[in-house]
Amino acid sequence: MTTLNEAQIADLALSAHPMATLVVDLDGAVLYSNAAARNAFGLTQDGAGAAGSIEGWGLRRMPLPELLRAAAISSNWIPAIFYRGDEAVHARARGMRAKGGGAPLVLITSVADATTQFQLHAKQIRELNMQVALYQKKSMELEESVAVSKVLERELVHRVKNNLAVVSALLNQQARSSGDEIVTDALKSAASRIKSIAVVHDVLDRNQQTEVVNVADLVVQLAAGIRTTLCPPRIALVTETQMAVVHVDVALPLALLVNELVTSAITHAFVGRPRGRILVTSAVEGTEVEIRVADDGVGHPSGAKGAPREPRLVAALVDQIGGSIDRVTGDGTEWVLRFPSDPQRAYSSPM
Repeated sequence: MTTLNEAQIADLALSAHPMATLVVDLDGAVLYSNAAARNAFGLTQDGAGAAGSIEGWGLRRMPLPELLRAAAISSNWIPAIFYRGDEAVHARARGMRAKGGGAPLVLITSVADATTQFQLHAKQIRELNMQVALYQKKSMELEESVAVSKVLERELVHRVKNNLAVVSALLNQQARSSGDEIVTDALKSAASRIKSIAVVHDVLDRNQQTEVVNVADLVVQLAAGIRTTLCPPRIALVTETQMAVVHVDVALPLALLVNELVTSAITHAFVGRPRGRILVTSAVEGTEVEIRVADDGVGHPSGAKGAPREPRLVAALVDQIGGSIDRVTGDGTEWVLRFPSDPQRAYSSPM
């Protein structure tokens, strides 16, 4: 086993140290250099162990020979920045005695470059600021894009509402000019259904929304439209509503449902009656929205075997919104429609 003395251990440690360390004479000839120094100063070690000279390096404050002479007789460290072209080595120098009492030598070691570290940190900060500025710019562009998209969506809702209203008006006009009662009834029914879809878009347009509808507003406006176009003066159409917000995907079939139930009551409930009353209510019951359409008339027609018959489209529309519908008879007829509320979906775009 090989035993190393303290000098050998120190030499090994210095050779592997990341801080550049070299010893030069007063002419700049390199007498010792570790790997870090050879790399920093671009020195090449020959077979005899010599590593060239640092004469090719200069200083900005004084000539290299002057620094070496000053450092050789100083026991304090003298800071120095060595330059060669675009290269720079931040170091310090001080004197050291030569063996055998010869001319003093100069010990040079590198030091951490505070300026370089500061510049590096400043560069990183600038890059981060650029990234933040880019993020803010993209965020603003995205917000502007979303705002434009919302405006376009609201404009589309407005135009669809107007177009549906025109189609409904044309159908009503055609119904009035038709000489066939069956054709007239069919045209009025189609116009009423289209009008109910237009009401959904009208509620969206009034509230500057594109995704959610207040059920209370929807029921009130549906009743107002039916009262104007289909309901005779002898029948009172009354609404009692409670606010409930639903997504437009639910509001569209819901509007058709309410339209079907109310128009069916107008058509069948008051045959032979001088007057009548239809009450439409909306409320929130737990996790469900409940809509009731009740009349005080003679009742609705039954199926072939006496079972209550739902108005056309009702069953399909109830399935579409995932709800249920019940018919209660007594002093008139009451339809009770229940369907699940979905607050998370409905409030994705707050009113």
